[in-house]
Amino acid sequence: MRREEERRGEEKREKKRREEEKRKKEKKREEKGRGKNRKREARKRKRIKNNNNNNNKKRKIKKRKKENEKTKKTKTKKKKQKKSSSGRRKTRREENA
Repeated sequence: MRREEERRGEEKREKKRREEEKRKKEKKREEKGRGKNRKREARKRKRIKNNNNNNNKKRKIKKRKKENEKTKKTKTKKKKQKKSSSGRRKTRREENA
């Protein structure tokens, strides 16, 4: 019983130690690559930023087009020609006169 508890405790400590080492290695790797890959990272960030900007622009354009289509449908209704008292349709000249 006691041995089992000791073994479990030891396993936990071992696991913690391994995780700590992993974290330290990861940190070291990040610091090492910081100077080397600075330009590459900057280009990557710039590319991502540009992509986001372009996507936002495209989204705005699509939105604007949709809004324009909605307004077009309401604006472009054909006017009916007025009929004269005799029943035949009036020409433009007759309407204006």
